[in-house]
Amino acid sequence: MYGSFADPVNSGLTAGWIAIAQPRSSNASSDPAGRIWIQYAGSFAFDSLTNKPEKVSTDIAPTTWLNALSTSTFSPDQPNLPLLSNAYNPSQVGGLLIKADPTDGWGQNLSANMLVADVNNDGVDDLVLSAPQANGGGAVVIIDGEWIHNNLTQETGATILDLSNPDNLGAFVTILTPGVVNTDTDLVTVAGFGSALSFVPGDDGQAGHLLVGAPNYLRTLNSSDELASTQPIGALYSYQYNSDSPIWGSGVATAINSVVVGTGERSPSPRPATATPPTTGVRNLAQALPLRRMVVLPCRHRV
Repeated sequence: MYGSFADPVNSGLTAGWIAIAQPRSSNASSDPAGRIWIQYAGSFAFDSLTNKPEKVSTDIAPTTWLNALSTSTFSPDQPNLPLLSNAYNPSQVGGLLIKADPTDGWGQNLSANMLVADVNNDGVDDLVLSAPQANGGGAVVIIDGEWIHNNLTQETGATILDLSNPDNLGAFVTILTPGVVNTDTDLVTVAGFGSALSFVPGDDGQAGHLLVGAPNYLRTLNSSDELASTQPIGALYSYQYNSDSPIWGSGVATAINSVVVGTGERSPSPRPATATPPTTGVRNLAQALPLRRMVVLPCRHRV
């Protein structure tokens, strides 16, 4: 996943970065919950006509900086630093590490899906990470692009963000979880919240909408036959940044209640044990919409 921010040193240029995901860190036996390494990719300018990056001097974007990607062991405990000229000359800056919170489950699959978008509408790319198998039905973690901006190229920057204790680095982490429409009939414990991510930019200077798919959102369609009629109807959640809301940067998991769920018709019950199970007519919203593979990014970004 690729993102950028305004180069703080070279006026008029853009500093690029690459996020490299490991949803399960098998090389970290004590905490295999997942890692994301963020790698500095040098500075560049945009061609105003094509909106594509232009080549700049190798003094600003040395080609050897990305060589670390092919030679690094990607330590689960340390950032991956770029190389200035060879394997024996690493940079002192240019690498960040995000570590999953293991209490959300070793199999949470943090970064199973990633998205880069300006969620809080401040002009800086934010990094959105999903953990569809996190305890409680899944989670989405938004890393404020300002944390990347402030630390990626600063020698005194904080280079490791541990999501088990995000507050120690300031208000840069937002955690979203699935809300429930009807607590009497609905379950989100296996919802797969974050199985799909999309972002719709806002109009007229407004913040855009982050869309989150949860294909396994469950609903009991017939209370007299709960076991047979509990079906995944799917849900589509929407989050929009609001400067007056305490959610952004709180580091505290917050349920989203802006949601559209799928529909279903009651299945007949009880029924004979030998009868062919009837078609329930359940419509799974996450299956009805092309969300699983839909990622909307600004045109300069590449997945």
